[in-house]
Amino acid sequence: MITAILSPRRIQLFLLLGIVTIAIYFTLRLGCVIYSFYPLNSMAKAQVGQWEVRESGTKYLLKAVYSFETQGKFWNGTYTYKRRYFNEALAVADLKEKGKEPLIVWYNPKNPQNSALERDFPVGLLVRTLICYGVILYFIFLIKKIQSVDL
Repeated sequence: MITAILSPRRIQLFLLLGIVTIAIYFTLRLGCVIYSFYPLNSMAKAQVGQWEVRESGTKYLLKAVYSFETQGKFWNGTYTYKRRYFNEALAVADLKEKGKEPLIVWYNPKNPQNSALERDFPVGLLVRTLICYGVILYFIFLIKKIQSVDL
């Protein structure tokens, strides 16, 4: 009874469906991040009006309220940096360093309300997505190999 439920073919199918689900999840996340990444292709000098250290669970985040000028208008925005800090003292120390350096804002020239203080390509997410597709190809190859041996 249990061997019929846990047959090798069902286990293979379960593993393949699981990795396909994970690959779809990473593909959708990557698509959303890239969709918001590419329109931010213009730069301007940002002036930060307020810095905050925010607690997020057990980690700390830096948040900036900034403004910049483009197309003859002033635009305002808020941005929470992606880097997470283990304690508040580290966040405050990095905040002091960021406060000394000039900041650049990346914005969409068609819609300057869409802006950010960081513009990093999601390499880690891309690598995870490619690994998922590599595992899918490996499982398909493995299933075909097992089927040819069973015949």
